[in-house]
Amino acid sequence: MVKYVDPKLIKQELDKIRKSKHFGYQRVKDRAIKNPTTHARHKDIQNKRKQLSNDRFMQYLKDISKADKSW
Repeated sequence: MVKYVDPKLIKQELDKIRKSKHFGYQRVKDRAIKNPTTHARHKDIQNKRKQLSNDRFMQYLKDISKADKSW
């Protein structure tokens, strides 16, 4: 007797295997876990680069660098 297996379940399992064996994905995941604030800042900078114009983005980077130097 043949049992029916949902293709979505097969795809989910293959995605799990692919992610667990993918070196780049694991490296990014480990970095995000070890230092979540840096990871969040990097993602925020990437989003701002897409949203802001070039001049506004450069001003945003200057503001971030000034805030970091104030420590």
